[in-house]
Amino acid sequence: MADLGSFGRVNLSQLGSLGRVNVASIGSINKIQVVSSVPDSITLDAYQMFFYSDGSPTSSNRIYITASGSWYADYIDTGYGVFFSCYPESASGNSYVTIYCDINDGGFERYGRIRFWRGSVYADLTVYQVDYM
Repeated sequence: MADLGSFGRVNLSQLGSLGRVNVASIGSINKIQVVSSVPDSITLDAYQMFFYSDGSPTSSNRIYITASGSWYADYIDTGYGVFFSCYPESASGNSYVTIYCDINDGGFERYGRIRFWRGSVYADLTVYQVDYM
């Protein structure tokens, strides 16, 4: 090995050849743990959905969730009670979710929210139920 010269006060040529290092004395490589940090994120492909008074959707009742990991749904009562639900209520990563709405016998418009959580972030879906068919 060529003389590397000195680095500060350490003479690097005194370290010897790297070819003489016994790899087995380093220890097991399978003990190394690589941890990657992915920021929490969640988005919906729609942020509002409409239903008729009989509970049927005015168009589609499915949304697509894009999430950086496991997520869950939380129902928010906006003063009308919780008259809606979703399936699944939790999953890991990206998923389609179907929204269901109860029948509205009261004949009035109402709305509520489903909050989808991924870690410390969330995305809201507002569910509207109209009084006509």
